[in-house]
Formats: sequence, C-alpha cells, structure tokens
Amino acid sequence: MFTGLDAELLYNDDSDNIYSYHMHHMELARFDERVETCAQAGVTIYNLNAQRTNCDSDVWESWLDNFDPDAGFDAPFYQGFPPAAHKPNRNQRMAMLEIKKMGIDPVGYSLDQAR
Repeated sequence: MFTGLDAELLYNDDSDNIYSYHMHHMELARFDERVETCAQAGVTIYNLNAQRTNCDSDVWESWLDNFDPDAGFDAPFYQGFPPAAHKPNRNQRMAMLEIKKMGIDPVGYSLDQAR
C-alpha cells in the first residue's frame, strides 16, 4: 500500500535544533553543516519551522515579530516565558537575526542546498 510517504524521508528540524544548540554565533557554515547532514541521509522533506516561523513571513507569525535585540528581559517580548527561558530564547532569536542579516531565507536556502 502506498501511503504517500513511502518514497520520502521527512525530517522535522524545529527551531530548538537549528538555532539553539550552537556554541558560538550562528554562521553559514553551521547552517550548511546541518542541511548537508540531512541531505546525505536522504532527507527529501525538510521542515525547519516550529509553532511560529523562524524567518519573516507575510502570513505567519514569526519568532522575530516584536523582538528587540537591545531590549532587556523585562521587554514585552519575554512576557509569558518563564525567567529560565529568557536567555535561551534570546540566543535563539539572535541566531535567527544573524541568518536574516546575511540575507538568507532559511527555508529556501535549505531546499536549494538539499537538491
């Protein structure tokens, strides 16, 4: 029986994986490494979004919406997050901003690199 996924390998790489677990600033080489690893494993469907998008969007709420990198943890962006999550959330958003400043569309870039 064909389920529609028999010929596909789906990898759901949410924002915690790609943006949070790096030791230094986000660099294109780090992003390339992640995408190349998936491509070599045969991944044909690659999702790197979570509840919100990890990049600017005209139709979806982005994790960068209302984020001010210069604001302190008392800023409205952090309301609703427990205090222990403030620093990891900031680090995650900063990594997203670094990719954005490079002019990279993470979804399009990942698709192009995996082809």
